Amino acid sequence: MFILKIIYFKCLTIRLFMYKRQDTKINISWIKDSSSHMGTRSKIWIIILLGIAFLSPASAYINAGAVNNADAYVYTGQNTTNYGNADTLGIYGSGSRMNTIMSWTLPNGNESIKEVTLTLYCQEWDNFPAAQVELHVLNEPFEESAATWNRSSPSTYWTDAGAGKPTSTDSTVVDSVPVAQNGFYTWVLRGDGANNSLNSLKWGDAINITLTLPGETGFEGIQCYSKEWDYNKPYLVVTDETPKIPLIVNVTAIKVRKTSALINTLTDTPAANVLVNYGTNSSDLNLWSYADSLSNSSYNLLKSLTPNTTYYYRVYASNYIDNSYKDSSPLLSFTTASDNSHIPLVTFVFDDGWKSVFVNASPVLNDSMFPAVSAIITDVANVGPAYMNWTQIRELQNTYGWEIASHTRSHADMPSLNKSQLESELGGSKNVLENKGLNVYNFISPGGAYNYLTEAYVMSYYDSDRIVTDGPVTPPYNEFPLYAEIIHNTTTLSEAEGWVDSAVNNNSWMILVLHKIVDSDPMAMEWTKSDLASLSRYIESKGNLRVVTIHEAQTISFDYKGIYADKAGKSIINTISPDGTVLYSKTPTGHPRINATILPLSGHVAVNIALWNTTGDHKILFKESSTNVSNEVRYTLGDRQADMNYSVKIYWNNGTLFKDFYINSNASGYIYYSATGFGAPRYTVIQPVNTVSSHVDTNNIVTRTLEAYHGLSITAKIIALIIAAMVTLGCVAFILQRFDKVQ
Repeated sequence: MFILKIIYFKCLTIRLFMYKRQDTKINISWIKDSSSHMGTRSKIWIIILLGIAFLSPASAYINAGAVNNADAYVYTGQNTTNYGNADTLGIYGSGSRMNTIMSWTLPNGNESIKEVTLTLYCQEWDNFPAAQVELHVLNEPFEESAATWNRSSPSTYWTDAGAGKPTSTDSTVVDSVPVAQNGFYTWVLRGDGANNSLNSLKWGDAINITLTLPGETGFEGIQCYSKEWDYNKPYLVVTDETPKIPLIVNVTAIKVRKTSALINTLTDTPAANVLVNYGTNSSDLNLWSYADSLSNSSYNLLKSLTPNTTYYYRVYASNYIDNSYKDSSPLLSFTTASDNSHIPLVTFVFDDGWKSVFVNASPVLNDSMFPAVSAIITDVANVGPAYMNWTQIRELQNTYGWEIASHTRSHADMPSLNKSQLESELGGSKNVLENKGLNVYNFISPGGAYNYLTEAYVMSYYDSDRIVTDGPVTPPYNEFPLYAEIIHNTTTLSEAEGWVDSAVNNNSWMILVLHKIVDSDPMAMEWTKSDLASLSRYIESKGNLRVVTIHEAQTISFDYKGIYADKAGKSIINTISPDGTVLYSKTPTGHPRINATILPLSGHVAVNIALWNTTGDHKILFKESSTNVSNEVRYTLGDRQADMNYSVKIYWNNGTLFKDFYINSNASGYIYYSATGFGAPRYTVIQPVNTVSSHVDTNNIVTRTLEAYHGLSITAKIIALIIAAMVTLGCVAFILQRFDKVQ
């Protein structure tokens, strides 16, 4: 069966690579198509082979649990300097020689060790070396805290055999690797039976090694990330079987957004290291993305992309043990989403789900009709008096128009989690929130901690990841990560107002992060209710920005045209400029907007929306005022019932009917009409005539006739009435004449 599995995947790989598509997905639909020409027995064999491929365990035992006890580098020019806490490891030539040293402890196992591999991410330092980087196994240990070139510290065990003379007989040259570009590199230590075998190598042993450039004569070298680095750390893997090439089964761009894309790769092995090479030029893919490891389903995050741009990419899957064993996909492509038009935006985000947010923050923001985002830790929600309960959380969403975001299950430190823990924290919290009746789109990283691996997993579940760092972000906005400014108890009101000003001045999006809102005497991670209220009023006074949720900022194109309706029962006055722009309009989550243009382009019109129903009677009530009687206002009203006959009644402020007509909404639920000039306040009531769509031709004729009549001047109306009376009398006379003839 194992042989059948290998044969199947060899054939599958050949077939996939012959299947030329510039789609975002390599699929295996050809199997289904071909099966229509096969007998039942052939179909069964294909199903069996697929099951073997995906379900059978890997034959090799691969363990990535080696412990990096110590790593550092020593430097001839700084003999007594210790670099044990540096986040990079230097390997340099004769100009200023540097050697990197490490100590690892192998994991436990049973079978004979076939290979041990060291993998590091390396990058150019001055110039890439012409000589190959050698890996030596040392006969003596070292202490990271005391390792220096000249062994000046009495506590170190580091000797000349490893540092000053790395090619001496006291160390064993194990492998040499050329490093000519930035990326991951693997050095292999082979066990029993290999050419450079380490016959004494056993599970649980400690290995002390050095990486050096003994033959380099120029000022050339590399830097490799150390265990102190946040991601791309060195890793050591041990296996009891000679590695094989992992075969790529499927590649899919499962999410493509404005500035990011997530590539999912399926292989036939749980130990594939997946890289994506991508770029905008199909013949010059100059960017790289690295995936998580030890998985047959890997995620690669491509970020900082340009909106509305086609990207080309190729996936490489290498064996986790040795990157020289590689498989590659065909050249694929995807196109990023278009970017929305931009105006300054502000978003309030409250982390952790504290009850004080519901009690103190939501009334303040609702007074200005501002939405916000509440990031919920699902394991602590509804636990104790300090946190919101689920009823309060739902009320934030359903009554106040807030967005609810995931903040993990346990407020976990994301970079410290393994794959299963990441999936539990991300998928588990989302499931809980959705099961509580909440809409969840975005993620908030606890403490703002992230790395490229966590971002890939976050994107598999959510639309963005808000972290905590200096803002504001500028368009186009990166979804992974979203940057923000955090408000502490020491943050002054003027500082927060300055951040708002920066959003206005830079035409950007400012995300403000808060935690608890208290009445007075704020402690760490708290801010006062009075400061929040003052900041809200300051935002209103600016006039040329919008307060939105994260989801709104990502999905809605905001501009200065159109006024936003109020479903919360609070009066809003919006002044429409002659060019159709609105200086300030509050934007409760999900509320529709009225687009209005003033003709001729002179004077202002103030519109106060008092009622905007999107359910039930779909009634609209708004008041208008103008100082210019020549103004004509053209309206576009959305979020109405489609193909519905609506009554439009315009009254003067004293209750006298000014205009009365009927109009049909279109198939998208929009109403378009114009109201003639006015110089005094008036109000408009719009509501459906009936609850059945108007599709009867006679009704349309009557509606159009009434609309035409109401649009006439007084003189024209009198003439029309006289003509109608004459026609009516003529019809009556004709009927009577016919009746007499019958008699």
